[in-house]
Amino acid sequence: MKNAKYFFIPVGIILFTILLWIYLQCTQQFIFHYREQHQLFLIDYDYLKPMLTSAGGLAQISAMFMVQYFSEGSLGALITACSGSAIGCFLWLGIKRFFNAPLYTLPLCFIPPLLQISALSDTYYSYSSLTALFFVSILFFIVSLFKSKITRTVIFVIAVISTIFIVYQPEGYYEPLLKMPAYCKWPWMSLSIIVAVWFTRYLPKMGNIMRTTLGLFFGIIICAAFHLLNTKRIDSDNYKFMELNSYVINNEWNKVIETCNHTTLNNTLFLNYLNLALSHKGILLQQLFHYPQRDASSLLCEYQKIPDIIQLQSFVYYQMGDVAAAQNTAFSASVCNRLGNPSALQMLVKTNLAYGAYEVSNKYLTQLEKTWRYKDWAAYYRSLLNNEQALNKDKEIVNLRKSLTEHDHFSVALGVTTDLDYILEANPNNRAAFEYLVSMLLLSKDNVSIRYFVDKYTNTPVLTQVPELLQEAIYSIAEQEPDYLRAHGVSEEVFKKYDNFYSKYIQSRNAKRNPAVDLKREFGHTFWYYLMFNK
Repeated sequence: MKNAKYFFIPVGIILFTILLWIYLQCTQQFIFHYREQHQLFLIDYDYLKPMLTSAGGLAQISAMFMVQYFSEGSLGALITACSGSAIGCFLWLGIKRFFNAPLYTLPLCFIPPLLQISALSDTYYSYSSLTALFFVSILFFIVSLFKSKITRTVIFVIAVISTIFIVYQPEGYYEPLLKMPAYCKWPWMSLSIIVAVWFTRYLPKMGNIMRTTLGLFFGIIICAAFHLLNTKRIDSDNYKFMELNSYVINNEWNKVIETCNHTTLNNTLFLNYLNLALSHKGILLQQLFHYPQRDASSLLCEYQKIPDIIQLQSFVYYQMGDVAAAQNTAFSASVCNRLGNPSALQMLVKTNLAYGAYEVSNKYLTQLEKTWRYKDWAAYYRSLLNNEQALNKDKEIVNLRKSLTEHDHFSVALGVTTDLDYILEANPNNRAAFEYLVSMLLLSKDNVSIRYFVDKYTNTPVLTQVPELLQEAIYSIAEQEPDYLRAHGVSEEVFKKYDNFYSKYIQSRNAKRNPAVDLKREFGHTFWYYLMFNK
């Protein structure tokens, strides 16, 4: 009967691990992906040795080793769930051997790992905190294996000293430049549950039903509290940012658009991701006003000294073909991340290949070749080094090279529209640069620049076809010049469309209704509607 009773323990723990895995995958999937993108774990002795010989080095190396797999499907949730379950089991096995703890106290031993996992929703809190707790639970279990008090004391002292070198980190596993929140201390404080379990020996004896009920009660309360803490700590906007960032890194443009279609686009960063995806799909000018655009910052947010925003800007610049700006922002994103940034290094490899700076590319490739996740990617680009024939077959690098300009400039100094103008001069076939430039002119409502652009590029390879939104903009700035309009690509359909728009606007105004409401359904996707009603 005793064996039958304890048969259900591993079954229950396995079931708990599976449920925790599923839960974490549903609630923290993109936090795991985000963590993987904010470190670069090199399989290299010279790289690992300084960490291994420093305080808390083993916990940090173990954490980085596990985090490198977080980009692969649900491995982040699985590894975290298994680690949490292992911590709870080791703590309970140790407590059982020390105090002969009853089975219903088992759920209490999962309080520290669940608090730790909940705190890890804060990405400034290092994942090494979880591996540190894992090592502590193992050392505690090892100490419990010795029955002699003298031996236990000796082993305990050794374990405490070992803990300092294995898991201790002076900054408390939190970003050194920031103040650590109180909840990051809770997992360690909750280890006092070991003492609380000791008092169960003084409780009156209970029957099997009572013990089972009490164990289930503990389990339900702990899981409910974990869910509430986890939900409270995950900021929905920040999590959405991580989700979109993950899709961009993996070139999943349809998912970016689908996600934004089900999101309130109240954030300029969300619009940056959306418009980037539309550009990659080649439909930016077709879909521009299908979404609530604000101004030009909807395409490229203002520069801020925040690594994640700098990296987003590098993605946008790269898509435009602005190699200099993409390289500059990628470098900034890389150095701003203390543990590295693999996507930034990948961009630095490609932009330096475009410039022909092979030695610089080689420096970054050497790092990526020592990783598990990016070594195959690095092997391909290694084959392009100093091999012009191979480089000329790589469409991505060729397009970057075509977009290189002869102007010595920086985007921040002259403005993005000036950069894009230079790029189109160098490469009239750069569709992304064309769409971004036109979109920026439209969202800026810059009539002077729109007219300059149209005058400059009409009847050139840049403007072989005039997009309908640009035709609408041309009409709005030269309404009284029909010959000019027709000479610059405005079709008869757009003439009729504007007459219809203006007529219904006058009707709505004369009827003392709100034209913005009346015209939205039919004309909400036009430049005219944006021009008149977007303040």
